[in-house]
Amino acid sequence: MVVPSWEAWWRTAATRPLPAMTGTYRVRRQRRDPGNGMTPGRVGVVETFAYRPPGWWRGVRRDALGAAGEALWVAAPAEGGSPARGFSWDFAGSPRRLVAAGGAGPFAGAVPRSGPRPHARAGREAAEWLLEVPHAGRLRVVLDAEHPLVLLAETPDGEYREELTDLAFPGSLPDELFDPGHAQAARAAWAERLAAARSAWRQRPLPLPGHWPGPRPAPRVIDGDLASGLLVLDLGLDAVTLGPGRARGPVAARLARRRRGEPPYLGGIFADPKVFVHTWSDGVWQWSLATEGPALSPEDLSAVIASMPAPGTA
Repeated sequence: MVVPSWEAWWRTAATRPLPAMTGTYRVRRQRRDPGNGMTPGRVGVVETFAYRPPGWWRGVRRDALGAAGEALWVAAPAEGGSPARGFSWDFAGSPRRLVAAGGAGPFAGAVPRSGPRPHARAGREAAEWLLEVPHAGRLRVVLDAEHPLVLLAETPDGEYREELTDLAFPGSLPDELFDPGHAQAARAAWAERLAAARSAWRQRPLPLPGHWPGPRPAPRVIDGDLASGLLVLDLGLDAVTLGPGRARGPVAARLARRRRGEPPYLGGIFADPKVFVHTWSDGVWQWSLATEGPALSPEDLSAVIASMPAPGTA
């Protein structure tokens, strides 16, 4: 394998067309540090994808139930423009970020610090580089030898990682696969499920913490599934009249529960690494609390968890 220089790869990748392909996209990032001694944790999303020239994309989240109304998306060539290029928090995860055709995506302006080194990844010939990337710092990247693809990008400490795996190049993909109606149908099915959950929960008390640092929440159901018990609440802090205790805690919060042993809920802001997310289990349910604004103190978080209703009482 002849490994090109970074400049040569850049020049070639930016003009090389991308053939039809399918694969899996994974992204993992460290969550924002709350600065109160608690471990920030990580957030990771996995989705399968398909691409058809000249720019049709389809993505399906692996955990559809935990993705709110975002489980399936279809993008036409003229939609969305270029995906966000920020690192390592300020972007929406998408396989489109790792496609170099047309401008090398978020790696525009990268400066090589070492490499290239021949590399084999998932049976594909590739080259490994250590790059200094604008707005990201130092990243290890693995570039496909045949197609304009970044197979892997990660920080040296592994806290940020994006990758493409399970790649296949079938030659062509059917038009029907990229019908926007699929995404519309998935969204409609989610809305129907949410309406059923809201109707059912109007008949019984919501499982809310008895303690909250600041004015009492005004909750509403924003996701749910009666069959699995999934429930997601917006605590409605924005709707609460500002009071002297408001500055103690978050300005927005969402509370989600899933059956113990299921993946954490990652719909909406729960997948945003800039948001503080705390998780715990009560033996039956796995709970996640996402907050924006000032982080909860360890004492307030402990009080919130201790004040949750016992399993089976709500």
